[in-house]
Amino acid sequence: MDPFAIATIVATLMATKAVERVGETIGERGIIESTKLLDLLGRKSPEIVKRLAATNPDEIDYEIVEQVRLATADPEIQLVVEAIALLYRSSIGSYESEELLYIKSIAINREQLGDQHPDTAISLNNLAVLYKSMGRYEAAEPLFLESMKIWKEQLGDRHPDTATGLNKLAVLYYNTHQYQKALAFIQEALPIYIQTLGSTHPATQNANGWLQAIWQAIANQ
Repeated sequence: MDPFAIATIVATLMATKAVERVGETIGERGIIESTKLLDLLGRKSPEIVKRLAATNPDEIDYEIVEQVRLATADPEIQLVVEAIALLYRSSIGSYESEELLYIKSIAINREQLGDQHPDTAISLNNLAVLYKSMGRYEAAEPLFLESMKIWKEQLGDRHPDTATGLNKLAVLYYNTHQYQKALAFIQEALPIYIQTLGSTHPATQNANGWLQAIWQAIANQ
């Protein structure tokens, strides 16, 4: 999950304790999405909602952020988080500056480390995540593909970073309703996570959740 989305969602969750603040930040749509998220968390991770309700907005600690991060491994929650992050980014006009930052990072890494360095792949992946959050799926796809290819060639077919690249592509294709492509990538990613991280790791659970979501989407076609 995009770190910006995690930070945004923690702030938004806290802001729901003072609804007028949410309205000022991301408008009516944001209130709707925030309410949807709280409902989901209330059903799936009620301890987080209770913890947030008892927390001062100025005293958010790492433990709360980590709990929210783990909760976003659930695909249904993840999609709402990304919707809120998209609204927040739009409201503060941060896309252009983020895009320039990531493009500059890619250029520096290509020049100093080379096109095939894993850090170059990270920079490519960061820009792809930004484009995906903007709905610019056609721009995100080649970046995800390039970063995944670098990880696979430099780190190996069975490395967790390679699985992450595959997982990102699966989610991209899910979002663009290319479910068979999504299925192929998530089915390649999941065994890698299980083998390298174990079946109970959040990344493995996230991938498994996406596998179920993709199968459900195929069934509903």
